[in-house]
Amino acid sequence: MAGPYRDQRSFGRGRAGAPTDIPIARLAEVDPLMCVPVVDSDEALGIFAQLITHPPIGAARPDFDVRPATELHATNDGKKRFFTNRASDWPVYNHLNVGHFVFEPGVGAFNHVDWASATAELQRRRLNTFTRNDSPMRGIPRDVVADASTLPARNPRILIRDVVHSSNPRKVWAALAPADVIVTNKAPYLVFLNTPLIVQAYLLGVLGSATCDWFGHLRINLNLNFFIFNTIPIPLFDARDDRAARLATLAGRLALMSEGDYGEWVALGRPIEDPGERAESIAELDAIASLLYGLYDAQLELVFDRPTRSSVADVRRYREKWLAGDVV
Repeated sequence: MAGPYRDQRSFGRGRAGAPTDIPIARLAEVDPLMCVPVVDSDEALGIFAQLITHPPIGAARPDFDVRPATELHATNDGKKRFFTNRASDWPVYNHLNVGHFVFEPGVGAFNHVDWASATAELQRRRLNTFTRNDSPMRGIPRDVVADASTLPARNPRILIRDVVHSSNPRKVWAALAPADVIVTNKAPYLVFLNTPLIVQAYLLGVLGSATCDWFGHLRINLNLNFFIFNTIPIPLFDARDDRAARLATLAGRLALMSEGDYGEWVALGRPIEDPGERAESIAELDAIASLLYGLYDAQLELVFDRPTRSSVADVRRYREKWLAGDVV
């Protein structure tokens, strides 16, 4: 493919150059109808073609097995009078609380529930559905599901933002929520099967990268639904690659806050809360992700073209350090 072109001069340059080769098998994994999203230029088309050479989240992958799931349904459970509307009860959060790496309870709660009743109901639903082939809990051993202490709401977990407004600077939002957080279906959570914590943190880091968000802007309009989420390309995690381990560590530390129970996630290191240190850490994470995705230096201008993302200069600085082996 080539284009699009908006004037005769660029059309002539495009005809004189080589078109972009898009692997059909990979394109079909992104969209069964093999639709190519609208891009601005040949250069952007080349980035899209490069990104989809990596396997999507929902594919049969050797590094992780993850399924998005929902908890309380804002509408259906509201009709069942599941919510108490009492601010003195346990808060229930939604998509607005899913920030960039961090969970933000200060934004406010969607509603409230009785904690004991809510967790009992969530456990009942899990027990009734985990044997179904379409359940996100499929494959989890029965004794684990039967143990109420393993209920997702009672443990730290990665959330994604379903609703994405057109004014949002990001299209892909992922954050780590601490234990004892209940959410609506507008803030789906990720269920992992036999996936080490370091790999879970790696996925959080890639989802939080500017390169992944660039892809998200091509496919996400107002909702990051499960269909789109499962087609997001993610470079394979390689335990032998120091870049992958560093990205995972940075993501975990960026996601941790000083308050809240984050369980085993605290083993990744202290929280990064200072604004300056966070900006530097995100720039390094963005640089590593761009290398793992296989982006060329010349492509960075298109990916990091927004003031809300790391600067091209900072990303190039960290890319050069990693390429030279001059890293921590």
